[in-house]
Amino acid sequence: MPICTKDNVPGEIVIPSDVWGGYFRGVKSSYVFFDPDDGYNGTTQFGVFDARTGKKLFEDAAEGGDDKIRSIEVLGTALRFRYRRAYVAPCSILKEGQKCWEAIKSTVTTKPVAMPDCASQFQ
Repeated sequence: MPICTKDNVPGEIVIPSDVWGGYFRGVKSSYVFFDPDDGYNGTTQFGVFDARTGKKLFEDAAEGGDDKIRSIEVLGTALRFRYRRAYVAPCSILKEGQKCWEAIKSTVTTKPVAMPDCASQFQ
């Protein structure tokens, strides 16, 4: 057992702060889950890393708090987990209006109906 020190122990895998900043959430097999250091507009991002290499395998945003990931299964070399995905727009409809709405429409795979009236939500 190594003594308590701020130095890394030999073989320790460090996730650089420019790759992920946040908190350890848990482990499933060789997959390590991290929560972010802060939520964003009612969503919570999360990251999944390979415990053997430290490589980020997946990152997304989910709706919900601590229970955002509803189930996790390891199927051979594949990982399957269930969560309700949250879309985080690349811009602000409140600030940029139609320009932002066009950017959102170009990034989603479903066909949006009409630009939401976000301003009325904040009155």
